[in-house]
Amino acid sequence: MNSTQRLLFISGMIYMLVCVHGIPVEKSSSSASLCEEISVQGSFVDPSDTDCTSYIYCFEISGEWRIKYLKCPEGQFYNEKLNFCTSNYTCTQ
Repeated sequence: MNSTQRLLFISGMIYMLVCVHGIPVEKSSSSASLCEEISVQGSFVDPSDTDCTSYIYCFEISGEWRIKYLKCPEGQFYNEKLNFCTSNYTCTQ
C-alpha cells in the first residue's frame, strides 16, 4: 500500500468514525460482492437488516472492494437518504 492509498484508507476510516458513528459488527466479509456491485465508496443499506439499525460501509483498497458491517448507536436508525444514523427517522422496512 503506497502513501496515497494509506492516506485514503485512513481518511475513510476517520470519516466512518467521526461522521457515521457506527459500531463495527462482526459478520462474514465474504459478501464484499455487494460493494463490488455498487463500486462506490460510502455507506449503504444493509440488505440483511430488518429494522434499519445496521448498514454497510464499502471501500476499495488496492483495487479490491471491502465491506464493513456497522450498527447504529442505541436509539438511532440508518437513514438511507442522509447516509448516516439518526434518531428522527421512521424505518419503513
